Amino acid sequence: MRIGFASSNPSFSRPVLQELATRGHEIINYQHSADPQQNAFQIGKLKGVAECIFVDFAQEPMLALVHDSTVPVTVRMHRVEMYNEENYVIDTGQGQQAFPWDKVENLIFVCEHVKERFVQTCDARGVPLPRNMPVIEHVGVDLDLFKFVERDWSKPPFVMVIAGNLIPKKRQYTLIEMFADAEARWPGIFGLKLIGSSNIGGYGNAEYYQNCSDAILRLNLAERVATAPWIDHKAMPQQYAESAFVV
Repeated sequence: MRIGFASSNPSFSRPVLQELATRGHEIINYQHSADPQQNAFQIGKLKGVAECIFVDFAQEPMLALVHDSTVPVTVRMHRVEMYNEENYVIDTGQGQQAFPWDKVENLIFVCEHVKERFVQTCDARGVPLPRNMPVIEHVGVDLDLFKFVERDWSKPPFVMVIAGNLIPKKRQYTLIEMFADAEARWPGIFGLKLIGSSNIGGYGNAEYYQNCSDAILRLNLAERVATAPWIDHKAMPQQYAESAFVV
């Protein structure tokens, strides 16, 4: 089957794409960019050949794919986006209207709580529900990335590492401020390493990377915080093994 796959979060997408490929499906992968013309071309290509479409909730280009799709659309619902009720409506330029959930064939939830919250919100707004709403409670973690390593707790600094796109929902800025508090109370005991870039389109505050960089300088942490824009997935086990804590 030819499956159109659209998600602006490659971390969430990797295990799904691997499973679809294992099952022999052909994937037409949408890559969101800052160029509206390029995005429109990709959407048109995807709609023209896909036999079904998979897209993440509240991420570009969900509405464009759902609105006039002629093939079944499956939407995956995550926790964070679900709590923002602005995601349940569409600004058409002539006022707001409910999202056309009745055009979604399947809406996948990561846990029962998320489904309950979604149904309650839609009922309160009078929004029609999708046809099928399965719950897949196990959201896989790649355990191969984590290996037990003996550590010498007598030799600081003890480095904390966080890996992920530098976007507001990951809260790296807050972690930097927390680390500054720890450094003020216990100088030299801890270290912090940030792994991730800010080139994910459609993911909120485009200035977040700069905000984090400015905070590191403002809090005099330049010598205490290490950064890496991108590290190959295969190299992550070593990064975790070299750290005392994983955030």
